[in-house]
Amino acid sequence: MSEGAAPVPLDAAWTTVCFDGAAAASWDGPSAGPGRATARVRWRAHPAHGTLLVRRDPLSGTAGGLTHPGPPPCPHPPGRFPCDVQLWAAAGDPRTVRLAEYADVLVSRVESPPWEARRRVDELLLRHPGCLVAGVPESGTRCLVGVRDRTGALRYARPELRGPRVRSAVHLVASVLHAWVVAGGAPESLGSLAAGADGAGPRPPR
Repeated sequence: MSEGAAPVPLDAAWTTVCFDGAAAASWDGPSAGPGRATARVRWRAHPAHGTLLVRRDPLSGTAGGLTHPGPPPCPHPPGRFPCDVQLWAAAGDPRTVRLAEYADVLVSRVESPPWEARRRVDELLLRHPGCLVAGVPESGTRCLVGVRDRTGALRYARPELRGPRVRSAVHLVASVLHAWVVAGGAPESLGSLAAGADGAGPRPPR
């Protein structure tokens, strides 16, 4: 690709996970960036449940580097549970190799049996010490997500995703797990996610 060429979308994005459901309308207003996608996600961690918002601002690049160096701010004032802003990238894509070194969340698009998914998650986290969360799809509704805790040990979760196939939305599951852990939730306590579901106002993880 030569200098001055049109930006090429990458399998990577800035993702903002917000516990403030009132921000939904302003996220999709006139200032929304090109390619931006938002999803309302209902989470369940028995007996608690709630709704959060996930905004994805895709990155693109040229021969000269990235054209979207940072995420736009969340439109509402910070509260008790501020937005969790992450950089995620797809592992194994040669276009995102450099981004993977800085990513907070890494994902694989390849569905794998449980033992292979566990090996792949461990490999991603061990090879990228700056990465907190890695996700690998196991089936049409579940993926294995590995989380590095404060001691450096790896913990695992297999939340069910209701809605889109997990292979195409593994980044959504992994990003929510990242926000969940940053907010103080235990990764294994998150039981299921339903993308696009409406529900009661959000409650923080317990």
